[in-house]
This record gives sequence, C-alpha cells and structure tokens, in this order.
Amino acid sequence: MVVLMVVGAALLPKLNIQYSPRSVNNNVSVWFSYNGASSRVVEQEVTSIIEGALNSLEGVINVSANSYQGSGNVTLTFKKGTKMEAARYSVATQIRQIYDKLPEGVSYPAINSSISGNSNSMTLLSYTINADMPADRIVKYAQDLIVTPLSRIEGVESVRTSGARPFEWLLTFDPNSLRAVGLAPADLSAAFNDYYRNSIVGSSVIGDRLMLIKLRTEDLNVDLERIPVKKVNGRLFYLGDFAKVFRDQCELTIDNTGGSEVLYEVAMGSGASNSRGDVGWAIGVPVTNASSGKGTTTIQTCLSPTYYFSFDPRDIRRDATCAVVQYETELLPKLSGPRELPIGKWNRLWTPGLTTGSAKSTGINWPLMRYPDVLLMFAEAENEVNGPTQAAKDALKAVRSRAFQPTDHTAMVHAYVDALGSKDDFRNAIVDERAWEFGGECLRKWDLVRWNLYAEKIDKVKRTIWEMGRAARGIDLDLP
Repeated sequence: MVVLMVVGAALLPKLNIQYSPRSVNNNVSVWFSYNGASSRVVEQEVTSIIEGALNSLEGVINVSANSYQGSGNVTLTFKKGTKMEAARYSVATQIRQIYDKLPEGVSYPAINSSISGNSNSMTLLSYTINADMPADRIVKYAQDLIVTPLSRIEGVESVRTSGARPFEWLLTFDPNSLRAVGLAPADLSAAFNDYYRNSIVGSSVIGDRLMLIKLRTEDLNVDLERIPVKKVNGRLFYLGDFAKVFRDQCELTIDNTGGSEVLYEVAMGSGASNSRGDVGWAIGVPVTNASSGKGTTTIQTCLSPTYYFSFDPRDIRRDATCAVVQYETELLPKLSGPRELPIGKWNRLWTPGLTTGSAKSTGINWPLMRYPDVLLMFAEAENEVNGPTQAAKDALKAVRSRAFQPTDHTAMVHAYVDALGSKDDFRNAIVDERAWEFGGECLRKWDLVRWNLYAEKIDKVKRTIWEMGRAARGIDLDLP
C-alpha cells in the first residue's frame, strides 16, 4: 500500500497573532533519487543542473550540494529577512521548469524547508493505492503518473508518498562467532553504516541473528564478505568471517560451478520419513525448544574444551567449528557448558523446509572429503618420503592461508611453516593441522589410529581437563 498526500497553499485568512509561532531557518533543501546511478553520474547529470538553476534565485547567499550513489541533494541558504514561503515557491517553480531536462529515472525532487510551527499550507488530497505487485513498482507507478504531474501544478507545495518499504537487504549472521571473538551485532551494523555511509538509509539488528539494511538505491554491488568490521586483539575481522562452506550445506545449496571444496559427500534423500539423514539433528548446534519453528535436536557429538583452547585465537576455524551457544528458541541463545561444546559447522536454523515438528531427516549432506584433505594428505606423504620439501610446505601453507586473515599470513602461515625444519617437526604440524581443519567431521579417531597416537592423545586430553579443573578450584598443579 502506498499513500500520497497533496499539500497546497490554503486560502485561509491570516491571523495577526500566531498561537504556534514559527522558528525560521533560512534553508530550503531539494532531494532526489536516481536509482542505479553512480555518484559521478548523479553529480554531472542531475545535481549540477539543479544547483545551476537554483543558484540565481533572488536572496540566495549560499548553495551546497551533495551527490551520492543513487541520490543527491541541493541546499539553499537565503539572506535574513527573506520570506521563506515565497522562496520555497520560487524553488518549486524552477524545479518544474527544469525537470524535463533531467535524465529519465530521476525522481521528481522533493522540497523541504526548515520552518516549524504554523503554516499556511494544508493537505488537499490523499490517495491510497493498493495493487498486486511489489511495493517498489507501486512507488514507480505513483511517481511517474501521479506525483510528477501533480507537483507541476501551480500552488501545490509538495506531493509525498509514504507506506512503501525502501529497498532492503536482510542479512543473517552467526552470533556464536561474534561473541567468541568479543564482537556484538551492533558492530556489524556500525560496519555497514561506516562502509556505505551515504548509500544506505541505515541498518538495524533484529533479534540475535538478523540485520535489516535499508538502501537508498536498488542495487549496491560489493563483495560483502570483505567489509571490515572491527579489530580485536590485533586482528581485523571481516563480515565474511561469520559463516560459509558448511552453511551452504545446511542451506542445501548446490554448487554446479565445479568450485566447491567438498569433493565427495554422502547425499541425503529429498523425500520424507528418515531418508534425509541426521546431520543437524545428532551433530551440530543444539536447538532444544520445538517453538523455534525449525524443530529440535538430539545432539550426540560434542567437542572437548581442550580442543577449543588448542587453536590460535586468530584462527578463523575455531569459531566456525566450536559453537559456544545453543538455542532454546530460534533467536534466543544460551551459553553451552564446557562439558558439552557443540559442533558449529551444521545448524538446522539455516536449513530450509524444516518446521516446528521437525527433528531427524534434515536433508543436510555429510562431507567425506574436502580439498584441504587432499592437500594435507599430499603434504604428509611428501614429508614421510622426502622430508619437509618446498612442495610439502606449499601444500600446508595453502590450508593455513585460508584459516587466517591476510594481515596474519606473515607470522601464522609463512613463518610458522618455514620454521618446520625436520621430518618430525613437520609430521607433528600435520597432526595438529588436521585436528584444526577437520574438527567435528569424524576423521580424528582414524587419523590418530594410523599414527599410533590414539591412546597418547586421549590420555593428554583427560590430563589437561583434570588440570583445568584443579586450576579452576585454586589447587596447586604441582601437588600430586
């Protein structure tokens, strides 16, 4: 629904006493939109023309103009003592005369003056438009066939539309990853506002997982994942740090481009009953309340707290693998206990088609081999045969380079790998890297068995957890 209001100069007798006196700021602003146009095009084809036409009006002492992507404005300042009603009428007259010279697609400029209080204008007409079409098409129809013709009528002060939603983006983000690094949803909103500045109206966070961005223009082309959010402990986080690869699986996304890193996976059925697999039900982020709208989980696989703390804090994989919260409802998370650290790679809240009564049979495929597995198998085999050759190191670097931001590559990729000078050092690095890369993917047991490290690693985890408990209670770890 779109509502249009026509405000005209009312022929009312003027009173000698103003019961609601006006405060006058001698400014008149002209705003317009030009969807899809760059700021340079807006400046050259619209803003400069309007500025030139209005600059010569009587009483103007200053003109300021701004051109943005898809919109612009011109503000006139009139000298003290100017009758602002007459000044606004002069501006409206000039706009009517030049509008036909502006490019097709430019909205009819809206005129605003900084006058408050009593006014000699009143609303003459109000139209309500309903149609079975998107709101932006209704607005365009109203703009072309109603707003523009009515605005050209002498005596009409302004024609305004309301009730239509602006162009919007709705983004979903992972609050678990945000909290794990000390960020909040407000940081994402601030990053959008700062990055786009004048290209968006604003952004707001809805609940705990959604953010609404209102655009000034229909299209904004940018790599969203590369928008910087905030620097924490020396590391700059980007918007893309808070999901992907495994989210595609949860969203049942099919990559037909040949660029998917999942090389081999168990395809779950698309039918009903129990033919669609238990990924996101038995393994993944817990959802414990059926009112979430996505059903419930019965999580049977968790990670140990020692695994979480084994990561370098700058390693992106930690926050993608370890979920520190579970959901009582879809948008109300609570912290998970250290004894039940869920696997964050699969989240049924991302999966389409699930309902309140859903449980098992999510339809999420299970990955058996990803490309990093190939790289690390090659690096391991090369080291066992020829030692830590450059080829082996390059393969390991390829895996680690994705786990860290470019600003961390010097220390955490190149220096880290280049320091592995012996076969044993490189082998131990592979043991660690496979743990960090494939957490929760059920490969670790078989890796440890073939390395003959299963008992040693299990004992180490038990010992570390025991020591963590003693330290938490203030017990001297050196005591037996």
